[in-house]
Amino acid sequence: MKEEQSKEISIDTYTETVVIARPAPSLGLRVTFPQWDRLCEKIKTMPESSDRERNLAWACVGIVAADVITGLTWLASLRTLDEGARADQTWLAFVYIAIAIVAGAIAYLGFSYDAQTRAFQKWGAQQVIDDMNAIAAPFPRTVVTPPQPKKKEVDPDEIPF
Repeated sequence: MKEEQSKEISIDTYTETVVIARPAPSLGLRVTFPQWDRLCEKIKTMPESSDRERNLAWACVGIVAADVITGLTWLASLRTLDEGARADQTWLAFVYIAIAIVAGAIAYLGFSYDAQTRAFQKWGAQQVIDDMNAIAAPFPRTVVTPPQPKKKEVDPDEIPF
């Protein structure tokens, strides 16, 4: 049986002894280039996250638009009311303004979060692709056939029998 090789290499120099550790063996998988390329393509075309935040933001934009239109028609209808009725409905102005501000803020936050999430996902996928390309870079993509030993031609006259 073969003795297990030492996991270290010792080098003596004039000033010190340097010990270089050998890496422990690790298991690997055989992956063909078409399989590798297919994995890279799947990562590049990964679907983005759900559109939940963007949909919420667009719903809030609709709420703001409806609130502004309602507020403008409310202002126009105030002119038809007498002073007492107008005074009773002034609180509605604050409600319309508050709804518009809150819905607008939620829309802004929804769009911002959606943009950041998409950018982060794109960045993460690109990082994986870059790592995969770095792993595959040292390996040639062409099939290299080892040189075949040349057959020695024998002259039939030189055969001793």
